[in-house]
Amino acid sequence: MVGGNDIKRLFLAHRGELQAYLTRKLRNADVAAELTQETFLRFAEHSGSPAAITPISHDRSYLYRVAHNLAVDYVRGQRRENADSGLEDRLAETPDDAPSPEQVACGQSEPTPGLTSVLSRKSPAHSLARKLD
Repeated sequence: MVGGNDIKRLFLAHRGELQAYLTRKLRNADVAAELTQETFLRFAEHSGSPAAITPISHDRSYLYRVAHNLAVDYVRGQRRENADSGLEDRLAETPDDAPSPEQVACGQSEPTPGLTSVLSRKSPAHSLARKLD
């Protein structure tokens, strides 16, 4: 087990280089600072846990591995958020024939005439598909 003084010593010795490493990887100093703190928290949790399967034999290597894994997780999360927001945008652009909540509240159960006329127009691809049938 690693004591509080040992963790403080490691923090003082490696915080700057770990944060610089994460800043280069992520190109975001604020996120790098957060992940640096998370790296040391995870180190403290692992080294202070009696249930740890293997003791940490190379502190610096362990810190870099945890920092790298946290950076990968962060980037994956950002990609997932970007993909989800793109899906929401595409869904918002999809026309819907159902009346809007405002139309229902006003007693107007049919879509607006402008939308109906746009939707009733046939595209050239649609006309070609009907000819091929």
